[in-house]
Amino acid sequence: SSSSSSSCPRACRSYASQHRGQDAAETKATKAAEAAKRGFRSTRTVELRSAVMTWLRKGPLGRAVWKYRDLNKAYPLRMSFMFCFIKGILADLLAQKVIEGRETVEKRRTLAIALFSGTFCGCAYYWIFNVAFERIFGPLAGLSTVLPRVATDAVFVFPFMYMPTFYFFDEIVRFGTLTNLTTRWSDEICSSMPEYLKVWPAANMISFLFVPVELRITFASGVSFLWLILLSFISH
Repeated sequence: SSSSSSSCPRACRSYASQHRGQDAAETKATKAAEAAKRGFRSTRTVELRSAVMTWLRKGPLGRAVWKYRDLNKAYPLRMSFMFCFIKGILADLLAQKVIEGRETVEKRRTLAIALFSGTFCGCAYYWIFNVAFERIFGPLAGLSTVLPRVATDAVFVFPFMYMPTFYFFDEIVRFGTLTNLTTRWSDEICSSMPEYLKVWPAANMISFLFVPVELRITFASGVSFLWLILLSFISH
C-alpha cells in the first residue's frame, strides 16, 4: 500500500506536467493563428518587435526611450503638443535661416507654425489616428484596415482639415485676420498635394503597421519635421 500511495503523487505530477506542456503548445499555436489572421502581424514580426523592445530597455539610452514612451502613455495630449510645438519652432527657424537665408527671423511666423504643429500635428492627429480611426474602421487587423486610414488622411484630413488649420494659424497670428484663408487654400493646395503624396502615404503605412500607438505622433513628428520645412518654404 505504501508503494501504491507513493506512486500516485508521481503519476499525478506527471499527468499535470503533460497537461501544462499541452496547454503551452496550444497557447503558442493559438497566438500564431491569431497573428496569421492579422496579416501583417506574423509571428516573425511579433518576435522581431519583441526583440527590438528588449534591446531598447538596455542601457541609459534605452531606459530614456522607455521613460519617454511611458510619459506618452500617461500624458498623450500634453506630450504630443509639447513635442510638436518644439518641432514646429525648429523646423521654421531652419527654413528661415538656412533654406531662405534670412538675416532676421520673422517671429510671428515661427509662433504660428509652432502653434499649428502643437495643436493639429500633436493633439488633433493623436485623436484622429488613435481614437477616431479606431472607431470608424475598427482595430488594426491587416492591410484591409490600414489602407482606409491612409486614404482618408490623403483624401479628407490633409486637404480639408490639416491645410485650413495651417492657414488659420498663419493668418491670425501673423496678420490678425482670416480674409485670405480661402484664397491661400485654393491657390496653394494644388502645389501642396503632390508633395504630400511623396511622403505621407508611405509614412502613414509604416506608422499604422509597425509603430506602437503611443509613439505614432513622435514618429510622425520626425517625418513632419522635414515636411514642415518644405511646407513653410512653399507657403511663404
